[in-house]
Amino acid sequence: MTTVKTSALTSLTTPARNDVLLISDVSAGSSHKIAVRELVAQAYADVKLIAATATAALTTTDTKLTVFDGTTAFYNCSVAADTDSILVDSAGVYVIHFSVGGYLDSAKTVAFKLAVEGVADDDSQVITAIPIGVTNAVTASFCVLKNLVADDILTITASVHSGTATMTFNNLDLVVRKIDASA
Repeated sequence: MTTVKTSALTSLTTPARNDVLLISDVSAGSSHKIAVRELVAQAYADVKLIAATATAALTTTDTKLTVFDGTTAFYNCSVAADTDSILVDSAGVYVIHFSVGGYLDSAKTVAFKLAVEGVADDDSQVITAIPIGVTNAVTASFCVLKNLVADDILTITASVHSGTATMTFNNLDLVVRKIDASA
């Protein structure tokens, strides 16, 4: 970690995330330290299930989940009025975390996928859950890093591998947090 005075910025050619800038106000006789990582524009948002439960009919087709019903907070991101999607306002690297809990009316394997601009990612942002027990309980989560561009819309899709099923959700969260600006 390097501390650099703002009057000597030429020595800071490639700042490391843990480098600290010392910002001084000579006229007031005060100074403040700020880490380079704090200079990345913050952005975050979440959508979640606030109600005790919600249900959705699942088929073999990836279908956008529309049972999210609230948000805790968002900044430099937008949450859709129906609270079923998040729009990122600026490009960058984002941490995306999804978790789900509930049960199915029949023993079906269910897949949850991250969709960007309506396109489900079949490779890296997918979790498949096999129901367990007599209640066909399902719990699943994933956490990924993803490069996003401004105005990307994030949603979650769900499908079963065969036939149809109704899922009762009692826990549902999608959280997005920007961790770095675009290169």
